[in-house]
Amino acid sequence: MAVRIDNPVRSAGVATACMVCALGMLVLSFQLAPREGDIDDFVQEWTSARNHLHGRAVYEDLHLSVEREFGPELADILPNQYNGHPPVGILAAVPLGSLPYRTAHLVWNVLSLTALAIALWLILGRVGLGLPASAWAFVGAVLLWSTPLARQVVAGQPNLILLMLIAAGWAAMRHRRDGLAGVFLGTAAAFKLFPAFLFLYPLLQRRWRVIVAGGAAFLALNVVAASVLGPNVFFDFVTLVLPDLRKSQDWWLNFSLTGFSRKLFYVTSGHSVALWQNRIVCYTLIGVGTLAVIAAAAWKVRFAARQTALAAEADGRPDAELPQDVAFATCMLANLLVSPITWDHYFVLLLLPILIFWKSTTSIGQRAFLLTCSLLLAINVQWIWNPMIVGEHELAYLWGGAQSVATPLQAITLLSYPFYTMLALFVFGLTRSGRAVETSSSGAARHPHSHNNGKTVRKSRNASFQRPERSDNRQPPQRQPNSVASPSQAQTSE
Repeated sequence: MAVRIDNPVRSAGVATACMVCALGMLVLSFQLAPREGDIDDFVQEWTSARNHLHGRAVYEDLHLSVEREFGPELADILPNQYNGHPPVGILAAVPLGSLPYRTAHLVWNVLSLTALAIALWLILGRVGLGLPASAWAFVGAVLLWSTPLARQVVAGQPNLILLMLIAAGWAAMRHRRDGLAGVFLGTAAAFKLFPAFLFLYPLLQRRWRVIVAGGAAFLALNVVAASVLGPNVFFDFVTLVLPDLRKSQDWWLNFSLTGFSRKLFYVTSGHSVALWQNRIVCYTLIGVGTLAVIAAAAWKVRFAARQTALAAEADGRPDAELPQDVAFATCMLANLLVSPITWDHYFVLLLLPILIFWKSTTSIGQRAFLLTCSLLLAINVQWIWNPMIVGEHELAYLWGGAQSVATPLQAITLLSYPFYTMLALFVFGLTRSGRAVETSSSGAARHPHSHNNGKTVRKSRNASFQRPERSDNRQPPQRQPNSVASPSQAQTSE
């Protein structure tokens, strides 16, 4: 991929970003496999896969499974009782159940990083936003050093696979491949249920092929999971897993609207002190807030559809899909806000909406805002929490340490700033029109309707109907190639 950069300052910036990326990849490579004796979230998939291979219940008590594989020392530090992921996610990990844990974790991370590379190609390349090649270096410099990506790798979560599937669905919808888009989004929803919210976007646009194909893909994958793992797996997921997940909704690292409300008004874990312990207030705030976010996202999708239609009518072509892209990005923010649980490693999914927002504006102030939000979501929240909240850690009681308990003021400020950041990005998406400039391969900005060798030119809608001036000898002008339309043609066109 050749990169031509004429600006020496920009050239130096790209070179520096490339070096930062190289160093980041080196550091990340040491985290691909866990250290001997360490386990993290991926142990859920691995033990469930091994349970299936040995004829045991897939959703067996996680403490029993870990004690059988690793001993009682590691089983005692697990915060949850059951694997919290849907059956299709377990089905994908079944081939890794026959491998040792460290090897299986390494293979999973290699597959996940491959999915990340595909997602970046879909988002940054010509299939997606068509950003200049230098954007790879700058995006990589931030992404490879971000805490959400590090947490994703250490924990062995499926978020990078979800990012690839969502980006593929978005790209397919941009190119009117609705059936394929539905398959990608349906697969993402089967892996982790919360991406099903994204079907709001094609639903409001009445793109029924996306809905039908997505529903068929979701149903087919769950039928396969039931046939392989056993039909009781869904009963166990509903009766055992979902109630167990509710116990963690008020934990510090849950940055959704539900997590925000639970930390303030309905604390059951003891990890923080409620501002006012009132279950009715808590769930009223969750319900009203969820409805408001969904209504705002729905308005944005419908507004973007009308905006694109008006742009096509006025200029004879769609407006480079940017209004629709901004609407999809806004739906992704809404998805993480209304999800019952949004952990910090979910923030890797925000790569797509933030880059869409970046493409939709050339304002220095707005791009500074986006960069600030990106950095706030990329840093390790523990760096802020640990010096200011008394105790060793929120979950320190699991290993016999001094548990940290947040005060109401800390819960509404320190613990909630990632939620406020996502909310600010959501409002930004609602206020963006999407009528922005495109970026040429050289990095120069030009309007999406301009095709004059990259120059920033936009023809007035009525420019082709202006009457030509006559020469001094009052002779009618000669018709030239690509001349303006005659008055009769103009009247017919109107």
